[in-house]
Amino acid sequence: MADAASELKYIPFESFEVGQKQNFGAYEVTEEEIIEFATKYDAQFFHLDHEAAKDSLFGGLCASGWHTCAMTMSMMVDNMDLHGRSLGSPGIDSLRWLRPVYPGDVLSVADGGFGYGSFKEPSKHRRSD
Repeated sequence: MADAASELKYIPFESFEVGQKQNFGAYEVTEEEIIEFATKYDAQFFHLDHEAAKDSLFGGLCASGWHTCAMTMSMMVDNMDLHGRSLGSPGIDSLRWLRPVYPGDVLSVADGGFGYGSFKEPSKHRRSD
């Protein structure tokens, strides 16, 4: 295990430039995964029950914000495996969920210099009223 860790490519913080950008990932969200995550970690009806969620603020089944964070982290780690590893993170200062994530949505990550954000195109499933 120690041998494998020593072979990983680490990118020093100093090598990043302000404004350096990259986009990556394409994570398709499934209804089954939304329900599975919610059952274990965020058991609110709009994450669990497709029919009941129709009467929610979201107008349909949607992913937990925490699930969205986990999907984003998965894309970040996949990208690190291709381009170099992180030595860890001091954390985040702010986190907001601006739009619901619905089954069938495809998420991607955009690194805008010194931070990551998870983005998606406006949903085809978004409530229209």
